[in-house]
Amino acid sequence: MDDLQSISFLRETLQTLQQENELLRAQAYESKLLFSGLHSLLALDDGIDPFQVVFSSLRDVFDFETACALVDEGEEMECIATTSSPLVGTRWIKSRMMRKVLNGRARAKLERYGRTPITNHPELVSADQPAMFLPIRLEARRGAIVLLRDPGKVGFTRDDVVMGQRFALLASHALGIRRHHLSLSENLRLQELTRILEYRALHDDLTGVGNRARLKQYVTSALAAREEDERLALIFVDIDRFKRINDYFGHEAGDMLLKAIAERLSAEAGEKDCVSRMSGDEFIIALSGVKDMQHAQDRLKRIRNALCGTYLLLGNRVDVTVSIGVSLCPENGETYADLRRNADYAMYRSKAERHGAVVFFSQEMGRALYSSMQLERLLREAVENKAFEAALQPKVRISDYRVTGFEALARWREDDGTVRSPGEFIRAASELGLLNHITMAVTEDALATFDRLDERFGNMTTISINIAGIQANDPVFMSELVAMVVASGRARRIVLELTEDAMVQAPQFRALVQPMLSAAGIRLAIDDFGTGYSSLSVIAELEAHELKIDRTFITNIHENPVNQRILRAIERLAQSMNLEIVAEGVEKLEELTYLARETSVDTVQGYYFSRPMSVPQAIEWQGTELPQIAAEVG
Repeated sequence: MDDLQSISFLRETLQTLQQENELLRAQAYESKLLFSGLHSLLALDDGIDPFQVVFSSLRDVFDFETACALVDEGEEMECIATTSSPLVGTRWIKSRMMRKVLNGRARAKLERYGRTPITNHPELVSADQPAMFLPIRLEARRGAIVLLRDPGKVGFTRDDVVMGQRFALLASHALGIRRHHLSLSENLRLQELTRILEYRALHDDLTGVGNRARLKQYVTSALAAREEDERLALIFVDIDRFKRINDYFGHEAGDMLLKAIAERLSAEAGEKDCVSRMSGDEFIIALSGVKDMQHAQDRLKRIRNALCGTYLLLGNRVDVTVSIGVSLCPENGETYADLRRNADYAMYRSKAERHGAVVFFSQEMGRALYSSMQLERLLREAVENKAFEAALQPKVRISDYRVTGFEALARWREDDGTVRSPGEFIRAASELGLLNHITMAVTEDALATFDRLDERFGNMTTISINIAGIQANDPVFMSELVAMVVASGRARRIVLELTEDAMVQAPQFRALVQPMLSAAGIRLAIDDFGTGYSSLSVIAELEAHELKIDRTFITNIHENPVNQRILRAIERLAQSMNLEIVAEGVEKLEELTYLARETSVDTVQGYYFSRPMSVPQAIEWQGTELPQIAAEVG
């Protein structure tokens, strides 16, 4: 080898050594940065956000403007920490590249299509920004750290990606170690908090006994462990007249009573029994290991005697009784839902019998309950299918026996053509909150009949619609009803019938609803007059147009002097208030004859003329009956 070749070889060797030295220096520096960041994470105080240390350590290695920590949320990613506060809580699309990152590969956006902007916030992150994505683990959850540079800046290199992969691995381990080494005091605090939350989840705050969740948990377990020859009893306890105690002595006294009831029940319960407060003044005690009916009756007697008696509430001696309903497994059900429902039903039957009664669920009650549940299901379906319609009963003017109007009565027409009257469903509909739907359906049907009625009876015929007291005291419902009537253009031919009690005992009606009716031109009738307990001074304030005398005063009035005197008094009252008098329940010729000859009654209504009819029947009815009736009365 000549000298020149030797010099050239040495120069190339020196350059190679210099490059390798520079690479080793760079790697050493990078390693120093990585381990410096790892040390910062591991030495971090509990009160400092670890992600802010991660971001700070990253700035020693990479040039970026914004850093974000994302966690996997199924179909999207959520930003849980960032150096730019507006990005916290934003959702990121899980693009194809993002899915690769979540699987453990660091990636940089080397091409324009490499990253998808965040959902609904393109103004916060531009698609033109250079970005690098580093995979991290947060306990059992996958995540990513995203580094963003401003648009127009140089993008991240492949060397950055290699370096970022190493940093992400260290950061994941550091975060995991910090989580694993939580202080003992923190663990104990979390355990105590968990215990408190678990207790509250299963116990009543006021009385300390179990709640609904605890009862269901207990009964479900007891049913599974029950021996074949053992019974489980569910005892539903309701405090009689509890509202009156609350109203008279105050809610503090009511709470004291609830606590005392819970204490007495707990004292009567065995170690294997469960006492729970359901809601308000209702408790359930579940007894396991009941041998037979006699055993159950003996336990019930002790429980009842313990609960019924005198309680000292805020210095007041208060006598308390409870109504109790009982269901037994397996006789009355083998599931928690069945046993609870049947005990509840038996308790309501006990309250209907007398205060302080104990009632065991029976097969007869089961049939009644099943019938009630069937009725509820059918009623709800009927409301959805618009199966309610109006039946019309004529109101006849007594002076010339002409039809002046009709009372619209609710009818439920089932799929098979069976027609049910209100006595079969109105109470249940009210309890289920369906009464408003039925009233609106009947009103809509009645309004639609006006055109056909006008052709037959003239355009002065009125239609009366019954309104329940609870509806009269509901301005929202009444405003909807009035709006429907006004939209029909027949408001002045509609009469709303309310009982005197409903109007007198409904302050919302007098203050808000009555002015609404007056403004719309809708007339008002006092229904079933004479059966309530209303004040005449209050009735005088009502802007009524009709006074409907209850049928109890009309039945056999031709031979009842007492009712005759009552009717004369009602007549004088109505005349002084300028009210039209309508007599309901006319069923005999003698009753009609007396009313026509001896009273000033204006209008009559009842089975003597017609039962409630469908609209076609009402139109056909007019043709023959009234002239014959007029001739008979003479």
